Amino acid sequence: MKISTLEDLWYGNINPSTNRDVTMKELNLVDLIGSARSDLKRELPDNKKLRELIDNYDEYSQFVECEAFKRGFSLAAKIMIEILCDD
Repeated sequence: MKISTLEDLWYGNINPSTNRDVTMKELNLVDLIGSARSDLKRELPDNKKLRELIDNYDEYSQFVECEAFKRGFSLAAKIMIEILCDD
């Protein structure tokens, strides 16, 4: 299966910018999620369902973010085309 340019960009094969502004809200949420995961793994170290949930959540989250990125980029391209073709 051929990877699209947007997917190449998403997966880091194309790096238009190495710097990204991260908000404090995002940093706080990442910290909260990381702490909760660590606590659950410590409290339930051999729980197969927990590992499955975490793995599935990670895969779903990455998929949703990639799709949102592609939709946003496509919308921006459509807007640029409309602006350029509006004479």
